[in-house]
Amino acid sequence: MTKNAEPFFITVPLTLENHECAKRFASEQSASAKVKQVYLNTLAVLAVDSFLRWMEFETDLNASDSWHPIIRRFNNVADLVLPDLGRLECRPFLAAENSLILPSEVIGDRIGYIAVKFVENLQQVEILGFLPACENIETPEIISLNDLHPLAELTNYLLNLPPIAEEELAPENTDEPNLSVELLRRWLENNYDGETWQKPEQILVSSGLRNQKINIPLNCSRAKVINLGNHLVIILISLTVEVENEMKITVSLYPGDTEPNLPLGIILKLLDEDGDLIAGDDYPEPMIELTEVDFNTEFSIEVTLGEDRFVEFFQV
Repeated sequence: MTKNAEPFFITVPLTLENHECAKRFASEQSASAKVKQVYLNTLAVLAVDSFLRWMEFETDLNASDSWHPIIRRFNNVADLVLPDLGRLECRPFLAAENSLILPSEVIGDRIGYIAVKFVENLQQVEILGFLPACENIETPEIISLNDLHPLAELTNYLLNLPPIAEEELAPENTDEPNLSVELLRRWLENNYDGETWQKPEQILVSSGLRNQKINIPLNCSRAKVINLGNHLVIILISLTVEVENEMKITVSLYPGDTEPNLPLGIILKLLDEDGDLIAGDDYPEPMIELTEVDFNTEFSIEVTLGEDRFVEFFQV
């Protein structure tokens, strides 16, 4: 690690282990732009982690959103948790750029933003400076490099931060059910969100799709209509209790407008709680069937059409 002067910055080498970690996280993604985003975000976090530990600050990678597979899959995050202090955002940028663009999901939940400059060969990065998060002052979406505070001020800034409670650093997506998780076992008790998930026959009537041919199972089934790239698509989920505390789950897609077929290129995926692929199916009739699914299992449904994507989380 090298200190430089005029202007002052820190050069941090990127190790083979750093790149292997970044490749592993990036390989979880499907879109090429997302692969690059996760790769650079991961390297930026690892570089700042190395720098702060060199400065004898305690860090916790595993508590960071950027280390949570589902959160990083659906958000552009590059945070590093400093226990008792908060989340420090490590934003990567390329040599030709002269500003940092902050995603909306990292504004307002950080103690500061560190600029991490990447050179072409990705063998090292330059940590240029930081912008503190000031109370009662909204963080801008675009940070000019000229507005960065020098790294020489970072130590005093961090040491003077008030401590925060540990629960404030808990990842947004925890193992506990929350309002964004649909509990499938409640459907068996006829307890479900009737505004979004409805009985299939209700969907056909309310959406004006009476003539649509959908194979409605006799077991517990719910459906909803989503919009992907100006195409209406029906998601149908059917549940069958096979033995105590186990069920079969079937997920199917149907055209939700007057077209007889689904749009070309549509893809249906089921992902586990870590964001790893369980099963996938695509055009022309996507359908996935899972058997012997234990109660309390968590998974998500992902439907993509080009750049458009729908995701919803479930717990059995």
